[in-house]
Amino acid sequence: MKNQSITEAMLQFIEESPTAFHAAANVEALLLENGFEKLENLAEGALVPGGSYYTMQNGSAVLAVKIPENPAKGFRIATMALHTIRRQTWHR
Repeated sequence: MKNQSITEAMLQFIEESPTAFHAAANVEALLLENGFEKLENLAEGALVPGGSYYTMQNGSAVLAVKIPENPAKGFRIATMALHTIRRQTWHR
């Protein structure tokens, strides 16, 4: 994905993600590739400063967090949500 434009990468992601389950699996692969650690429940483990974590729900939703190195200095929260619907053409 490094040599692709953002638009090309997004179009490829959409093509490879015909359902929410595919999209979640593809996001999970990207997170793992970028050093995120999977937790079954983000509340169950100790989240350490500088850590990157994610959890999945029902195989179709992903929540990822990056803990700042120094949370006492303050930090920002960024969220992103996606909803995918793949339009199908039905032939009789």
